[in-house]
Amino acid sequence: MMATPAALDFGTVEVATTSPEQTVTITNDGQNDATVGVSTLVGPTGLPTTDYTITEDNCNGQVLEPVATSSDNCTIKVQFNPTANGTRAAKLVINHTALNNPLTVALSGIGGAPVGEPAISVNPPAATYPDLHIGEVSAPESLRVSNQGGSAPLLVSSVTIDPPTAEFTIVNDECTGVPVAPDDECVIDVA
Repeated sequence: MMATPAALDFGTVEVATTSPEQTVTITNDGQNDATVGVSTLVGPTGLPTTDYTITEDNCNGQVLEPVATSSDNCTIKVQFNPTANGTRAAKLVINHTALNNPLTVALSGIGGAPVGEPAISVNPPAATYPDLHIGEVSAPESLRVSNQGGSAPLLVSSVTIDPPTAEFTIVNDECTGVPVAPDDECVIDVA
């Protein structure tokens, strides 16, 4: 089986709005008839995603003859409706009975802020530290603060650890007081 295109890029779409539909065409590039099954949307962690929607699937249950002997195809339409700022990746997973099951189509888009507003996202969303003995200090973890999808500079007025604790320390702050341009980022290191 083959998907055309192999990836869909929805560009920047304002959070809580919906993009125009994009279409994926499925054809059978094998040698035998193949049946297309259920298609699903999966996020980067392998769990279902709410950032994308299958708006039309006329492939489920279709038997496609090989393209060498037929012009059979079917289509699946997808929309992007970002739930948060920043890069929102997922996969359209198309199950079928041919050898390369399942077929996947990469989906990408950026959740953007309203026009004239900055966006903010942090990657990774949480810092992870190894177990340490009392008095040991971990290597710093870098948190990237992004204005991806924003259309105005992001101004970070302060960075704090909440609730305050002596167990964690901000060892580097490249964000406070420095405008972060749209589609740029700054770094905060915490140990």
